[in-house]
Amino acid sequence: MERLFNYLKTQIEKLGVEVNWGRGIHPEEAARMKADGVVIACGTLPLIPTIRGLDSVQTIQANEALLGKHKVGQKVLIIGGGMAGCETADYFSDQGKEVIGIEILEKMVVNMVPVLRRTLLDRLKKKGVVMLVGVKGERIESRQMIGQDREGKEHRIKADTFILATGGIPRQGEWAGLKTTLGDKLFFVGDITGAQEILEAIAQGNRVGRII
Repeated sequence: MERLFNYLKTQIEKLGVEVNWGRGIHPEEAARMKADGVVIACGTLPLIPTIRGLDSVQTIQANEALLGKHKVGQKVLIIGGGMAGCETADYFSDQGKEVIGIEILEKMVVNMVPVLRRTLLDRLKKKGVVMLVGVKGERIESRQMIGQDREGKEHRIKADTFILATGGIPRQGEWAGLKTTLGDKLFFVGDITGAQEILEAIAQGNRVGRII
């Protein structure tokens, strides 16, 4: 992702786009700016799974774990087996961590391009990452995740760090009120419109840019 990020950053600089880093904005302020177009691309809020006792252990969102914002222990349990969960497992297994992942569905990374999916899963298997499918986490006791699979078999998984890769909830709600004041000047792009891969999000942004 780094090459793509650097390319887009360079293009923004070449075009003279003013970027304000580290600054938040409220919907009311956006409405007062009298802009010809307002594009909201602020993503999602973390979806926290309903697991009894989850608040009794250290939990980290997958993106924050990858950014190094928190210390990650030696034994890692990743809850969620989508792209974020499996790629996080891939990263921390390279750091020498003992990694286990659980996914409530019957397959891991179901939305990934098949050839990339097979390569990723084969790599995880070779590195000894354990990926349990069809398992629903029910409760946590004494730093141990207790869950059941579809056949009713109980699974107990001890971990030092619990990483959440369970997706997100679009943040559109807090911005929805702007539709009344801005009408067709307001646009939503990316995960705020529903789960998007990066190619789809870029294409969506491109279409909105051309409309404006």
